[in-house]
Amino acid sequence: YVHSPRIYKHLGSQKVVKGATKPEIRARTFSMKQVLRSIGSKVISNQSLDVQDRMMFVKSLLLSRCLHQADTWRVLGIQELEMVHGAIMGVYRSVLGLNRPGVEHVGDDEVLHQLQAMAPKVILTQVCVALFVRLVILEPLQLLLMLSAVAENKGSWLHKVYTDLEWLASFPTFASL
Repeated sequence: YVHSPRIYKHLGSQKVVKGATKPEIRARTFSMKQVLRSIGSKVISNQSLDVQDRMMFVKSLLLSRCLHQADTWRVLGIQELEMVHGAIMGVYRSVLGLNRPGVEHVGDDEVLHQLQAMAPKVILTQVCVALFVRLVILEPLQLLLMLSAVAENKGSWLHKVYTDLEWLASFPTFASL
């Protein structure tokens, strides 16, 4: 008899035996909120610092600690995507000082426009496609063969890459490249 834990931590990520990403996403969104609480007022919400400098800090934080290994996530469900979206938009709102009590609500589009920031879905697409490009450039034949064998599986990472590329191609600026 071999005991197999339902959830375990591997290289800083929550792994679930059945392959679900929700525990990992919960951990990552919690991490974003934790970072916001610990250094939010000192850096992210500090109005004496330039917005561009704060956004550079936020981007590096999001792409390292907060979205660590998000490039390996499968296609997210609506609830999972909403969790990531809400956490990232909360950080963006903090940069603009919009998360304080009494401040009028500003829509996501306006926040993204004011910060010239990428939408959370675009960030997730960017990291996933970037990993795919790094893999393809290296040409590891055995890995590419394994990935292509499961490409039809809608829960596979390669299917996620496919849907991300398909989504990007739906925009005229990307389709013409």
